[in-house]
Amino acid sequence: MDDRELAVALDAVQAASKYLVEEYARFQRIPDAPADITTEADRQAQEIVLQHLVRAFPGDALCAEENTPTLQSAAHTGERLWIIDPIDGTRGFAQKNGEFSVMVGFVKQGQIALGIVGQPATRRLTYATRGGGSHAMS
Repeated sequence: MDDRELAVALDAVQAASKYLVEEYARFQRIPDAPADITTEADRQAQEIVLQHLVRAFPGDALCAEENTPTLQSAAHTGERLWIIDPIDGTRGFAQKNGEFSVMVGFVKQGQIALGIVGQPATRRLTYATRGGGSHAMS
């Protein structure tokens, strides 16, 4: 893994987080949201992340939760694989309790190279890279 992958992935998570903060402010709370809920915010956040990654690394494979256009047109296996959960904790998003995050992982030749967790509600971002330790940003 090189610094470019980390930089692009951080930008993607930050862009999706910015979108989610805006959506979260407008979102109508669903107090009894089911555990398996999905929202338009999930799909849009995923597209934001995927489009960042595809622009920078067009040949890379993608694995993500939501059935979106960018995911549909991408390879799903390969030597370089990005794994995306656009809103981990959609139920927390829907209940507006602040407990949700954007997660991105990168696997290169079968080994985890990086992982990022963005927490939009608290504006916290944590990431780790193989051999580089973990770091937090606010």
